[in-house]
Amino acid sequence: MQKILVPIDFSHGIEQIIHKSMQMAKAFSGAIYLVHVEQPIKDSSGRDHGDPVAEMANDYPDQTATLNALAQRIRNDGIETHAIFIEGVPSLTILDVAQKVSAELIVMGTHGHGVITSFLLGGVSQAIIKKSACPVLLVPI
Repeated sequence: MQKILVPIDFSHGIEQIIHKSMQMAKAFSGAIYLVHVEQPIKDSSGRDHGDPVAEMANDYPDQTATLNALAQRIRNDGIETHAIFIEGVPSLTILDVAQKVSAELIVMGTHGHGVITSFLLGGVSQAIIKKSACPVLLVPI
């Protein structure tokens, strides 16, 4: 079974990313791991506060519900799907989750605005492409 990690940031273009991920999962009898990463919550002193899981449930109820609903929609199409909502530095956290779930493919979106943008990808995409142990499929959005 192919494990496909799909970083989600809830921006426009999510449907193209989900569609391509579902195509790949169906083609390779794969499972989808949706992951949404939020920057750590810090108080004015710069320290993290509270239980991160409880804080995220309290501070991001809409995003958590949206991620879970998206996962359920994919499950309803017969694809094993997992939803991961986590705090951290996006590129590092996505790479860490990819390693922990033994992802065999990462499917993520990119804004293809031209040759220069394609050459100089956004920070998260670029970091993941450079450091990923598995292939990365970029979906133009």
